[in-house]
Amino acid sequence: LPSSPVLERPLDAALIWPTVILAIALAAGPTLGAYWLYVSALKQAPATVVSVVATIEPLAAAGWSALLLVAYPSANQLLGAALIIAGAIAILLRREG
Repeated sequence: LPSSPVLERPLDAALIWPTVILAIALAAGPTLGAYWLYVSALKQAPATVVSVVATIEPLAAAGWSALLLVAYPSANQLLGAALIIAGAIAILLRREG
């Protein structure tokens, strides 16, 4: 069995496979879900709109981390968020006009 440098003893074999399965599920689930949502959105809306909305995804992640993890963004990150929002609005307004 592989040993753990943190525990300095062999890992319990009963814990290895559930951990591997959980890691695969956590990696594949959100990735496949995001891909499916993106492709579904492309069927419903123009690619320009979908791509602009996709650029806002990191802002949503930062917002959720602030709410759930109390990890507030720095001033530079807030400036970057404002620039992303301004760019998204500019693209959408240009597309309409």
